[in-house]
Amino acid sequence: MIKKSQLLIRLEKLSRFWEKISVCLLAVMLTGCGAGESAYQQAVKLAENEEYEKSLPYFEDAIKENAKEPEYYISYGMALNHVWKFEEAEKNFSSILKSDYKISEGEKKQLYYGRAIAAHGMGDYKSALDYAEKALKIKKLEKLDQNIRYTEAVSLFLNGQAEKAEKICNKILSEDNEDIESYLLLAGIQKAGGNVEGAVATYETALSKKKEDYDIKFALYEAYVAMGKTDAAQELLSDLTNQAGDSADELLAKGRAYYYQGNYDMALKALAEATEKGEKKGLFYTGLVKKLQGNPEEAEKCFLDYLSNEKEDVISESYNQLAGIYIEKSQYKQAQSMIKKGLDLGDTEAAKNLMRNQVILYELQGDYENAQKTAGEYLQIYAEDVSMQKELSFIQTRLKK
Repeated sequence: MIKKSQLLIRLEKLSRFWEKISVCLLAVMLTGCGAGESAYQQAVKLAENEEYEKSLPYFEDAIKENAKEPEYYISYGMALNHVWKFEEAEKNFSSILKSDYKISEGEKKQLYYGRAIAAHGMGDYKSALDYAEKALKIKKLEKLDQNIRYTEAVSLFLNGQAEKAEKICNKILSEDNEDIESYLLLAGIQKAGGNVEGAVATYETALSKKKEDYDIKFALYEAYVAMGKTDAAQELLSDLTNQAGDSADELLAKGRAYYYQGNYDMALKALAEATEKGEKKGLFYTGLVKKLQGNPEEAEKCFLDYLSNEKEDVISESYNQLAGIYIEKSQYKQAQSMIKKGLDLGDTEAAKNLMRNQVILYELQGDYENAQKTAGEYLQIYAEDVSMQKELSFIQTRLKK
């Protein structure tokens, strides 16, 4: 679990970090020679089909059969990273690196890269940077360098070193101006630093490279709103609602656009169709609409259904929404459970709201000492939040009594 005191400024779309590295994780798995053991081959086949959780026992069996094969540890650790079992991944990578088994320089590079991802996932950004640096010093498998530098940039940003992170993003983009995730990271850094105009320009450049990327479109919409470009923001939403496509992802985007427009009936229609076609996120956005319509019970069911169906790339805000519903119903135990599960995901776009709800929950339970502690930790990250400053002052008056 990432301690709340370790949380620093975070990126809105950090999930794109995992989307980017997942491509490389699979590539790493398939680069080795694969000594022919049936367990390993079965594991790789499952991983190739993105069934990472199912692949784990087969990787474990392969290691039992041949504990001296670095390739097995690399692939196993990367699969663990993909399903967010970062502590297990770190132990796996560490065990082979500490052994006296023969490991090539290229294999060491992959192992250090895997450790960087695991450390990042655990919120240990300093270690992530150290491992990324070690990986980059090895002049083998240079095709991994761009992904390693990207991991380095994300870790720098979350470690409070935004300027260095921005330089790395610009370096990556100078070498590959089609790297969409690096554009998104750069825009997120710019927006977090108050350079909304720069973020808008970066998002627009990214969108010109990948015109049908809905993550970019919605990020650009939010940046337009933050910049006060209301007409441009509404035009972007209209383009999304007017699109003729009826694939699951197109319907999800249409539903989200209607949701932002406040057209909840049309949003529910599009989201229902997206969900029926297999887009699990449709349940999440349906929950948001139901909650805004004053139907907390239906919203609760949608969020719970979403979490029971989505095992990877979970929208962390689901936990915050459920916590809010349970707080309103005075179901504090359930609310605490949701907050913990959400915070256990680490640095996510929901972390800020989750911490706010944690403060509220402590206050409602009369636990002003923990409320003060959590509010203080929150303000270490979000020092500009005036409402929380006032809340902390109120909490301190209650402690004096």
